[in-house]
Order: sequence, then C-alpha cells, then structure tokens
Amino acid sequence: MQISRNKKLPGISIKLNECGLKATLPRIKVVEALQNSKKPLSAAEIYKLTKKYTDRASIYRSLRVFTECGITDEINLNEGFLRYEISGKKHHHHIKCDNCGAIKCIDICIKLDVEKLTGYRINKHSIEFNGVCPNCLKKYS
Repeated sequence: MQISRNKKLPGISIKLNECGLKATLPRIKVVEALQNSKKPLSAAEIYKLTKKYTDRASIYRSLRVFTECGITDEINLNEGFLRYEISGKKHHHHIKCDNCGAIKCIDICIKLDVEKLTGYRINKHSIEFNGVCPNCLKKYS
C-alpha cells in the first residue's frame, strides 16, 4: 500500500522506529499535515485535515509521543491549547494577529543580544509575539 510520495517521510519513519513506534497511516497523515502547513497547527486543525484517516484520541496520542521523541515541537501562543510543528526547522519564533488569528513564523532571534546584555548563557527560550497583522490594519484604518 502506498501511503505517500512525500520525500520527507522516510526520516520520520526512521525516527518513529527509533522510538519503538510503527509508521501507521494515521501517524503518517498527522506528520504530513504538519509538514504541509506554513504555521503551527492545533490538534483540532490537524483533526480537520486528517479525520478521514484517524480520530481525535489518536491525534492527541500521536502528538504526545511525537513531542517526547523529538519529532514535533509544542508551541504555546497563550490560546488555551498547544500548537505543533515539525522539529528540526531553523530556529524561529511566531507572531499572531489578535484580530484574525493569523500566525506567521519569523526568523528573528534576540538570544545573543540578551546574553550580551545580561551575561547569562541561555540554554532554552521561547518568545512569541502578538499584534495586529497588516491586513487587519488596512481593514480597520
């Protein structure tokens, strides 16, 4: 059975096997949804994209295991739920529009500036921004 022609998936299959997991169709579909998205997805958004292949409980279990295995990263945008994206991308942060909810990845990191300013060696950080996107600014001006 052919699951997907996505060239990124063999690495995911290997990673799943290293974690003692099988590369099942539902797991592959969750990974595909995340890989094909330009923004971090919530479990509900993943369900909408994959409901033909999986159920909500399987999505939550998969996301938990994927995060534990280092396949996905959890993103907290203070919405009352987590979002997920594939691990291993270039380090970046996110900005979310307070009006329409649009989310954009931004490749700006102030880690080195903060280290210079404070003298700390930063091991880990998470910075997320909120504001009003250009489309909403135009719409409401």
